[in-house]
Amino acid sequence: MLEVGRKVSLKKRMKGHLYLMVVAALFSIGIAAIISMLTTH
Repeated sequence: MLEVGRKVSLKKRMKGHLYLMVVAALFSIGIAAIISMLTTH
């Protein structure tokens, strides 16, 4: 029982980590776009 629960929690954690990585990437891209827009004007 514990082993299965551990695997599930690990999978959930991996999914959450991927989600955070995607959000961070989009966030950094958005900041870069804003900075480039500000510097070009």
